Amino acid sequence: MGVHVAHVVIDGGIAGERLLSKRPELQDSRGPDGLLNIDAIADAYWTLHHQHRSAWTQELDLRPWSESF
Repeated sequence: MGVHVAHVVIDGGIAGERLLSKRPELQDSRGPDGLLNIDAIADAYWTLHHQHRSAWTQELDLRPWSESF
């Protein structure tokens, strides 16, 4: 049917107005790569949307670079 269904896990704080207005110190305490960038999340979804169907992703995990696994 050509329908691509994927599960996206966003595992971390998002550096947006909602979070930073409540916890402004978070940006400094987590460092430059400690929160997820909104544009980077959008890019990941756009890439997922444009994947060739011969290699579809079923699950995508988005985490801040500085987070240990």
